[in-house]
Amino acid sequence: MSFSEKLLKYGRNPSAHDIVKAVAILSMISDHSGLFLFGDDNWYRILGRVGGPLFFFAIGNSLNTNVTWRLFLWGLWLTGLSAFVLGSLHLNILLSFLLCRLLFQYWKPENASASLHALLLLLFLPLTIPTNSIFEYGTVGLNWAIAGRLVRTNSP
Repeated sequence: MSFSEKLLKYGRNPSAHDIVKAVAILSMISDHSGLFLFGDDNWYRILGRVGGPLFFFAIGNSLNTNVTWRLFLWGLWLTGLSAFVLGSLHLNILLSFLLCRLLFQYWKPENASASLHALLLLLFLPLTIPTNSIFEYGTVGLNWAIAGRLVRTNSP
């Protein structure tokens, strides 16, 4: 499979999924540039904060639940590197992505009732502040992944 075939997963013309991934990647580059190259410049970071929710949405939207040890090890390595460079323990967002994929292996949000989704949203929102200190985006990321999954399974 060529690079362009991997890049355009759903055909020769870019789909909405491809555009979401591209915007998320550009946003992530902006965020990392602001943090590491420009002394925590807020404008780069503000533009970059869009990337996380878009990646979570794309993870749920892709319906792929594969989790490989290689990705898990990358997440641990990046967490260690970040702790060394920034001096604080903060799990890399890749680990949060993998946790969403693992969850979707065992739970299918599209099979849950709307009232269960509302209950989960209400339960998860208060958890965003304490979990954000360890997990990137806290449980808000999980809500974005669930939204992506529901859009994918309920859209034509």
